Amino acid sequence: MSKKEENVFKEKPQFQTCYLCSGPVSLEAMFCCCCNALQKPKPNMSHYAILDFSILLYVEESQLEEAYIRRLSLVHPDKFVNASEDEKLNATLWSASINKAYEVFNNPVESLIYWLKIKAPSFNPQKPSITVLEKIMEMEEALSEAEDKEPLKNQLIVAYKKALSLANIAGNKGNYEEGIKFIAEAEYWGKVGKRYDCNFESE
Repeated sequence: MSKKEENVFKEKPQFQTCYLCSGPVSLEAMFCCCCNALQKPKPNMSHYAILDFSILLYVEESQLEEAYIRRLSLVHPDKFVNASEDEKLNATLWSASINKAYEVFNNPVESLIYWLKIKAPSFNPQKPSITVLEKIMEMEEALSEAEDKEPLKNQLIVAYKKALSLANIAGNKGNYEEGIKFIAEAEYWGKVGKRYDCNFESE
């Protein structure tokens, strides 16, 4: 066997076997094309595949909602109350996977981190710089002491959104290391903001 043939032989198959009819099923398919049985989700399937998305830096809210409803409607456990035990289990697994993918993409920080991990396999979570950490600690201290916290909360929201925007810009330009740095900053601002009920969705 030649080296070329050996490499081809070692390639991972693009199909799995249907548990019911033993027919070939695409690795990311929900249903068998031969018998229509609901398949078990592939282990470690990406959230993009679960929601049937391309790998996007930013997922529009309307697009996310549409995909979530469409995909969940296909596998919701209520549709499989009279199905086999295998299909009931698979419906539960698919629904859980869809819900998890939705949660990730519905959170701007988690969504960007997930995208960066795919684009930069060597992704290594970072902490913000000492200068940024000092600013965050100063903000948290000021918030803890202030009677009127709203002006400070607004400043925190601006800092969070700025860091998130810079992370997106860096990622869009392919500057993944820079994107990782700014997303770490956004994540830390977000943690403080969450403790003080900041509304990050405000304009």
